[in-house]
Amino acid sequence: MTAGGGPHEFARLAAPLRGARRVAAVPVLGYGRGELLPATPEVALDWQAQGVLAHAAGTPVVLFGHSGGALLAHRLAVRLTELGFPPAGLVLADVYAPDDPLMAEWNRELSEGVFDRVEQFVAMDDSRLTAMAWYGGLFWTNPEPDTRIPTLLLRASQPLREPADGRDWRSTWKAARDVVDVPGDHFTMMAEHGGTTARAVHRWIGELPR
Repeated sequence: MTAGGGPHEFARLAAPLRGARRVAAVPVLGYGRGELLPATPEVALDWQAQGVLAHAAGTPVVLFGHSGGALLAHRLAVRLTELGFPPAGLVLADVYAPDDPLMAEWNRELSEGVFDRVEQFVAMDDSRLTAMAWYGGLFWTNPEPDTRIPTLLLRASQPLREPADGRDWRSTWKAARDVVDVPGDHFTMMAEHGGTTARAVHRWIGELPR
């Protein structure tokens, strides 16, 4: 949901899965110039849900989301379940609740991490910055994990910075059926270590009941 984010963020995750899994990126409505922003969370989720169902054409779907996008992926998984099309699984990579104190403590590292990788992403123009603020208002709320959906939590093995009070900095998700630590920090687990992250997802999907 960041202004510089988008499907291109998942290129390094998708590449190792070529020939093993069908991978498709789900766009977020309103980030393209001239696109309308959704009035409500329901409009945003239903637009994505219809796209996922049309693309899947009846085949099982596993949703994947990273960071703030993981909160959106969870909400989409719940919406698909409500519509009668529950996903086969949900993978959440380094997700944190918005009110987690680490989000404030790591504010500098999170911001700099995005701008340090700006060449990997799209230009942050006024439309995308506006969309980011709008989606923050729609979805930046504390999640209510859903135990109906088989869920894998992927956690970075390295912190962006060790917390000042020494507490456990690792991501948590109450409804996670499985938890796997992968190499890298919040950003590099999706970039430099994207291949290892992809293989962890691939193995987990293979263990899901058919």
